[in-house]
Amino acid sequence: MTEKKEMLLIEKQMWDTLVSRVQDLTLQISHIQEKLSVSPQYYSNKELRELLNVEEKLIRKYREQGLLSYSKVGDKYWYSQHDVIEFLNRNKFEAFASNSELNS
Repeated sequence: MTEKKEMLLIEKQMWDTLVSRVQDLTLQISHIQEKLSVSPQYYSNKELRELLNVEEKLIRKYREQGLLSYSKVGDKYWYSQHDVIEFLNRNKFEAFASNSELNS
């Protein structure tokens, strides 16, 4: 079976505008990808306490129970942004009330 092909005529100015826009979007995507691929953020104990608004004891408990991954250099603990997000996602509970229940 032969496939029917359609041709589209477009003015050169419109074509150039489309090509330029695609190039702009490609450049924007590249900039966004560069920002996202920056080396991972690491938090100290103090920074993590402030970020999560918890006490030192709780972070220590999570470490000792193997719930929160960490790196240790000397007597300093470091937590990667990736590990913190993973920890929070593992301990996430979905809402169980539907929108219709909330609106009634």
